[in-house]
Amino acid sequence: MIAVIARVTAIKVKGVVDLVGTLVDGIAGIVGKNADRGVHVEIVDNNVVLELKLMVDYGVNIPRVAWQVQADVRQAVEQMTGKSVKAVNVIVQSLRVPPPGPAAGGEAGE
Repeated sequence: MIAVIARVTAIKVKGVVDLVGTLVDGIAGIVGKNADRGVHVEIVDNNVVLELKLMVDYGVNIPRVAWQVQADVRQAVEQMTGKSVKAVNVIVQSLRVPPPGPAAGGEAGE
C-alpha cells in the first residue's frame, strides 16, 4: 500500500514521466501486478524508507523535480498511513527524449 501511494504521488509531479522497475517488475506487469513498479519500501525502526526510480522528461530541472517528488511523497505517505517517513531516496534512472521534429528545410513544402 505504501508503494502504491508513493508511485501515484510521484507520477503527479510535473516532469516525471513514469517510475522504472526491474526485470521482475516487468514480468509482474505482464500478469497485471505492477502497481508498485519502481518503488522499494523498507521499514527501519518503525520508520519508512522509500527508494523511487524515476524517468523524467528531457530538459526539466532534475534537482527541482527530485526535491518535489521527495516532499510530495513524504507528505502523502505520512498523511495517508500515519507512519513517519525517514527518507525518500530518488534515483533518476532515465530520460524521455522527445522525438525529433521535422528537419529544417525538409520535404514538407516540396
